[in-house]
Amino acid sequence: MGLNRNDLELKADGCTKVYVWHTRTERTLLSQRERLKFWRGSLNDIETDAVY
Repeated sequence: MGLNRNDLELKADGCTKVYVWHTRTERTLLSQRERLKFWRGSLNDIETDAVY
């Protein structure tokens, strides 16, 4: 999408409500070369599951 934090506009009703954007989570399909970029031995279990 090409968005960064500065592109987001936070909205609330008198700061009493928080609106969230729900996304669908899917497994990441990375090539072996792309996987090596992430592997530094410091990924936790959740991060490892998301990448692999």
